[in-house]
Parts: sequence; structure tokens; C-alpha cells
Amino acid sequence: MEPIFQTENRRAKAGFSLAEVTLSVGIVASVLLPILGLLVGGAQLETTAQDRVAAADLAMQLVELATVDPSGHLEVHFIGSGSSQDETKSVLELSFSGSEVKFASFDLNGSYLGEITEGDFQNGMSVDRGALYLAKLELNQDEESSGSVQERPKSLWEYRITLETPATGASQYRERFVFPTRLAAP
Repeated sequence: MEPIFQTENRRAKAGFSLAEVTLSVGIVASVLLPILGLLVGGAQLETTAQDRVAAADLAMQLVELATVDPSGHLEVHFIGSGSSQDETKSVLELSFSGSEVKFASFDLNGSYLGEITEGDFQNGMSVDRGALYLAKLELNQDEESSGSVQERPKSLWEYRITLETPATGASQYRERFVFPTRLAAP
């Protein structure tokens, strides 16, 4: 017959020692921490990609809805953000006169909220105004056409859209997307 104290001693040796547990936790942590870092980085990239897609969609809408005539009058039609019962049609107009710039604000869905001042564009807007994107719209006669000013067709215009988000931050802290394009007047 075996003594009882030897069985208890065998059970004590069957477990892991503190040194083994510490070593295994260290190995697991050294493997998992870089993986967690990749997950956080991937989430940040996904957010940036979503912002870029939303800005590109808004810029595409700004270009698609723009009409320009030979004199350089640009008109962009948006549906304003009124109450659901009283949707009003808002018109953003930009007329060429040397170089002109307009500033506008848009919400999360890309709905036009209205014109803003250059100061609002530079310094940001308060949260209660509901803007997420601030836009800087510029219209200039195309400078890259070959030939002198007299030889250039007067119907080609450079339309540059700069979108920044979030609207609540100052300009130097916002993410900026620039979409240059050209419009031809009939």
C-alpha cells in the first residue's frame, strides 16, 4: 500500500510552475500585440478610405450638377436641407470674374447646407450647424491651353473642388481632398 502523501506530491508536480506560466504569457503577448496593432491600423485605414469615398462621391455630384456657359457663369443645383415637409431647391452660383471662389457646407449625406464665409472655411464651424464637409469651389479660365489668350477657346474652364472634413476643426487639422476638373461650355 502506498502512502497518501506521495500521491499529493505527484499532483503538485503535474501542474505548471510560475516560471512556465510567466514565460508562456510573455510569448503569447509578444505574438498578439503586433496583431492587435495591425487591427487598429486597419481600422484607421478603413475610416480614411470611407472618408475618401464619401468626398469623391460629393465631388462627383458637384461636377455632374454643374453647368457653365461661354461667359463663365457656373451654376450648380442642390436640394437644400430643409425640413422633410419643406424641401427647397438651393442654387449655388459661381460666375467667372478673373478668379472667384465660393465656400459651401455639406452634411454627412452630402446634402447642401448653404454657403459659408471664408472665415468659417478656415476656422471650422460649430457642431450645431450640422456640417461635416466644407467645400471650396473655384472657377478659372483654363491656363494650360496652348497658344496666346486670343487663340485659346473661351469655352474651357478649370473647376477645382477642395473638400475638407471634419467641419468642426480648423483647416490645418482637417483631412483635405482636392478634385481638379475642366468644364467645357457649349
